[in-house]
Amino acid sequence: MSRASVLALSLVLACATLAAGSASARPAALAQVRVVTLKPLTVRGVHFTRGERVRVSASTGSKTRVRRVLTGPTGGFTVAFADLPYDRCSTRLTVVAVGAHGERAVARLAPRECPPA
Repeated sequence: MSRASVLALSLVLACATLAAGSASARPAALAQVRVVTLKPLTVRGVHFTRGERVRVSASTGSKTRVRRVLTGPTGGFTVAFADLPYDRCSTRLTVVAVGAHGERAVARLAPRECPPA
C-alpha cells in the first residue's frame, strides 16, 4: 500500500471516529418534564444525563419553590412540591428543570375554566 493510501485511510478512520464520538455525546432525546399529580404537586423529568444534578423550579405566579435533585441511572427523576399551593381554576403553573449539562425542559399548565363555587 502506498504512503498516500495509508494517509488517506488514516484520515477517513479519524473522521469516522470523531463523528461517532460526537453523535454518542448527544442525548438520544430532548429532556422533558411533566406534571404527574396536583395534590401534592409532583413532577417527573426524563431524558436528562444519568447522574446529573437538576434544578427544578415550580411557580404559581407569586410563589416559587426550588428543588435540586440527582437523576437516576436512566436520566429521570421525580420530585414533589407539597409546600406549593396550586389552584388549577385560578392559577397558572410553570415548571422549569435545568440540568447541570445544559438540558432544559419546561411544562406549563394554564388555569382551567371552573364553574362558580
